[in-house]
Amino acid sequence: MADVQTETVMWDFPRALDAADVDRAATSLAGDAVWVTPDGTFRGKEQLRAYLGRLFRRAKHMRMVECGNGMMVQANRAFVEHVVAGTIGSARAEYLTLSAWELKDGKIKGIRTVYDRLSLAKQVAKGWLAKWLVDLLIGRTERGSQ
Repeated sequence: MADVQTETVMWDFPRALDAADVDRAATSLAGDAVWVTPDGTFRGKEQLRAYLGRLFRRAKHMRMVECGNGMMVQANRAFVEHVVAGTIGSARAEYLTLSAWELKDGKIKGIRTVYDRLSLAKQVAKGWLAKWLVDLLIGRTERGSQ
């Protein structure tokens, strides 16, 4: 697949995510697609559709903005660095995300996404106990496991 075709598919999927459109996002996925995220591993269109539905119910007005390294495409593989920003519950959140993509026959075959869940938790924690626990974990990681 040419790099331009890969880039087109690469951005059709995030645009569908920005629109919270499960059906449109699913059209970009191969039937046996696999998405590995900090939330778990989702295999096949049905699991991916269910995951996206949960994601869209939990997070509102999410937008993906290319940043840093941006998008790098080579043949049927791509890497994208972007910031995801939106509302989770009633809290605004913004976090850096890195994703590696593999495409086959014009469809997304695999995605591996990483992001800092602790940073995200710090932004959306509510109540003194949740905030205290997140701060405790962050403090531990900053000091090391003393």
